[in-house]
Amino acid sequence: MVRNVGGTGIAVNGGTGHTVRSCDVYAVGSTGIVLEGGDRKPLARGDHTVENCHNYFHNIHAPGKLGCFTVYPDLPCGGIHLYGNVFYDVDQVFHSNSGRGMVIENNLFLDCRRGLRFQVWMDKAKFCEGGNWRMVERLAEVAYDRPPYSTRYPALAQLARDFAKGEDHWLERALPRDNLICRNVSLGEHFLALGPQASLDHVRVERNVIADPVVFTGAPGGEGTPRTYRRGDAATQALFQASGNVLTAEDPGFADLAGQDFRLSPDSPAVALGFQPIPFADIGLRVDDVRAAVPLRAPRPVLIPGDRGFTVAVTVLLRPTPVPGQPPCILRYTLDGTEPGPGSAVYAAPLTLTDSATVKAASFVTRGTESVRSATVTSSFMRLVLRAGGVPLGDLEELELVGHASGCRRDRNHTGGPLVLGGRSFARGILLHPAEGPDGNIGRMTFALDGDLSRAKRLTALVGIDDSMHAYGRGSAGFAVEVRRQGAWERVYESDVRRLGDTPLPVDVQIAGADRLRLVTTDGGDGIGCDHAAGPMFGGTEGT
Repeated sequence: MVRNVGGTGIAVNGGTGHTVRSCDVYAVGSTGIVLEGGDRKPLARGDHTVENCHNYFHNIHAPGKLGCFTVYPDLPCGGIHLYGNVFYDVDQVFHSNSGRGMVIENNLFLDCRRGLRFQVWMDKAKFCEGGNWRMVERLAEVAYDRPPYSTRYPALAQLARDFAKGEDHWLERALPRDNLICRNVSLGEHFLALGPQASLDHVRVERNVIADPVVFTGAPGGEGTPRTYRRGDAATQALFQASGNVLTAEDPGFADLAGQDFRLSPDSPAVALGFQPIPFADIGLRVDDVRAAVPLRAPRPVLIPGDRGFTVAVTVLLRPTPVPGQPPCILRYTLDGTEPGPGSAVYAAPLTLTDSATVKAASFVTRGTESVRSATVTSSFMRLVLRAGGVPLGDLEELELVGHASGCRRDRNHTGGPLVLGGRSFARGILLHPAEGPDGNIGRMTFALDGDLSRAKRLTALVGIDDSMHAYGRGSAGFAVEVRRQGAWERVYESDVRRLGDTPLPVDVQIAGADRLRLVTTDGGDGIGCDHAAGPMFGGTEGT
């Protein structure tokens, strides 16, 4: 057992044929298990394995709309084969920036907010000789045009051709080419998103069962004008059925999804498409010469969202944490702050709260005469009332978030420390990092001014580039505030470009009569790197 360490739990660095077996690794500060081995130049296999450990992507969440990326092969990464996995209740299954040669097949994506995303990374310098990813140099270090590289990674030949076209063609180097998504089953919210310059020729989608209401966001031909393709729309059906996909609003044939039985029935459309059954009977911990017993376990559930303020109502979800080889659990909860017990209410549907409450929940598992209870999870929800001091916007759930995945935070900077502007620390505030997009580099958060906040008169803030960027010596952004009144948006504030080290800028704007408030950041004209736009922000006072 490895737990409560500040770095990586177990690391195998080098060699071949090593096994990590019958280990429980949790509560670590970095990576659970790292395996490195083999020899890169001759492509000698490492053949390391992890056995009889917990192997399962579930209940993975992070604050905000972007949440957490479960599998994230960032550049310069390619050649990933993601096969035979189960993803249950995660923010996002897979994200890649310009990754090539990825094959994603025979996986289950269940109750996931977002499925797969292939972004086009728009930082030109990354794809040029001398860039910090060293893509040109690393390609030259191996014989990519001869076996074993030419047979194992044929996509490298196209990458070399793209590099040979010169730096004026850097966008062709950034395209996520030669990717394949096939024979997966997805039952969540959003199946696939592509950067607007990437096409469905670059990322082929073949013979999947897709039950997500949003099937695709992007431009099918890579023409740079994205749109959303929803299940049931004639254009969506034609686009994806042409490559053998099945789009359905029905359960694709799971034995008991609510009861955490993820086996597919023989008449599931996925079976007809060639989906190979996940060997659930072989998944889970087992007794061996190291692990003497498999105790009955009741992992704590996930409570979504975390502590949060709200103005009118808030929806609270409880997600079980199923464990392969263990009986299903029952979730019980209380709303008055008391500990849940065997007689507490059973969770069967999302909870809608209209008054302040403390939700406590636990899972209960029974096997024969033995019963166990999980640890308690707790979240507090406070109905916000407008007072003279205003309401911190960071207490509100945003309706929309557009921003760089690693750079949008509440009440802290990207290192986990407090927000700092001009040498002064702030316990409350928002950090919003612009993202690259088809309409320019922009960050955007939108909030509803409803309930008691409909009486808000002013927004006050202090804005600038977070001092943590002094470690990198750069950072710039513009700031703007927009409001919606009677259905029409208007910009009520806009700053000049603020750079790292500039004196923090006070903001005080009238927002009376608005039902929506939007915070906007833009890059300073020099790319989005280190543009950590931050500030404490308070919405509304009852005065004028």
